[in-house]
Amino acid sequence: SLHMSAVESTVHSVLESSSAAVGSSKADQQAVLFSRVVPMVFAIQDNQKALATAVSVMQQLSQGPQKLAAVDGCLRLAERWHARAASENDSIKAEKTIARLRASRCQLATELLLLKHHLHTDSQLASARQPEQLVCYLYEHSSIVWTGTGPATADFDIHAAVTEVGSIYKLDLSKIRLQLVKKWLPSVAVEDSVSDSPTGPKSGLSAAEQRDAEIQDETNLKRVVYLLQHESVERSVIYLLQYAYKEKVTSSFLSMVCKARALRVLFAVLPDTATLESFSSRTLDDIREDFYALLCMADLEQLHISESLSNFQTVSLESQVRRLWKNHRNQSKALRLIINMCLDGRLYNVELWRDVLLQLSSKGMANDLQQALVAAADVPELLEIPQLSSIWQGVLLRPLSDAYVPLSREQKSTCLAVLDLLAICPLVMELDLSSLAKHYTRLGLHAASFICLALLPAPPEDVIQVQIDANDKLADDITALCSNGHILAWPALEVYKQMTDTSFRF
Repeated sequence: SLHMSAVESTVHSVLESSSAAVGSSKADQQAVLFSRVVPMVFAIQDNQKALATAVSVMQQLSQGPQKLAAVDGCLRLAERWHARAASENDSIKAEKTIARLRASRCQLATELLLLKHHLHTDSQLASARQPEQLVCYLYEHSSIVWTGTGPATADFDIHAAVTEVGSIYKLDLSKIRLQLVKKWLPSVAVEDSVSDSPTGPKSGLSAAEQRDAEIQDETNLKRVVYLLQHESVERSVIYLLQYAYKEKVTSSFLSMVCKARALRVLFAVLPDTATLESFSSRTLDDIREDFYALLCMADLEQLHISESLSNFQTVSLESQVRRLWKNHRNQSKALRLIINMCLDGRLYNVELWRDVLLQLSSKGMANDLQQALVAAADVPELLEIPQLSSIWQGVLLRPLSDAYVPLSREQKSTCLAVLDLLAICPLVMELDLSSLAKHYTRLGLHAASFICLALLPAPPEDVIQVQIDANDKLADDITALCSNGHILAWPALEVYKQMTDTSFRF
């Protein structure tokens, strides 16, 4: 009773003097209180009363290391009570108290570690009810996938926080990480396998949902890389190789996508070639070839073409392309895959390319056709494609033909982007530039029209002069296009200067 009274008096005195204190001053006073009270509490002979007194003191302390130490002291007293229990009933009471105190200690320690790692304001982390759930939430933290600089990357050490959570709750973190890898490694961007519309799936995921799913896939892949970077290299490499090369798979539609994703993670976590060679008979070059094959096979799966990796690699790329063209030319996914495989494999058969480009055009796959033409522009062999200039002409004219005045800001941007395509086109001199110029004039984009006319081998002086006379801001508009990065505007500006120089004649 004397010790209990001394404790109460000391607590009351110290807490009253520290009520106005803040920050480190308050923490220092509570540390003094703790050091003075502990011997008094442990001197109380009645174990149950000693524990009750300790719990009362602990509850009056503010959150911090001293409160955590106070809970540890309460636990020691509870364990002393349990060891000296006079009856079975007292023993049961002590066991229940110990369990409650251990849970309180874990919760308090968790709150402190979140505070230490600047994670205490995250509502999702605060809502975690189980330690395993908290670990999952930590690995979903935005700092892991943050690509910028500043607080989002500097202030958070998620791995250190997870390690502390594991220590507090005695968790098997490797097991939890493996479960998360299995959750995040598969792709969620599942396209409708029935739909084959060039404008997007008719059912299943919408175009917007598909984009969101692809973003989620990349986010999950970054999380997997982060997870495995904090596992042993040997464990990570072996797991990823087994995942990528296992013969039997439970999921059919995206199995090759998942295997390819596993190799992407492997490339990210592999420290050096020697590490790979110590765990696998495959070289890094072998795995890179397998990765490309898996990407192609993933696309083939969406066309309902399934085969093993070894079978795929025994057939030449050209044979694969011709088989696709023969059997799947009416499917937009197949056309995209054919173009990619031809570019990757440097397959430049002009007849095949002409047929594929015309098929893209006939199916209305404008974006894919444009991308294919841009990719082929730097390949000298493909300049011999029959009808190539007419295909280019169609791609350049389409956005201009579809536009009407008054132009929205987006429509104007789309029409001016044709100038950038024109700068890439390797057959500019074979195009009907006058037709492009007329469309630009119709749309009120006189500077763009002037640029097209200025590209002609023999610019029509009378037409150009009419444009100059009719548009007193023409020079300013051409200069603005120069400033906005349209490279064809620069030679047009020189032509304009020559035309307005009275001493110049064509």
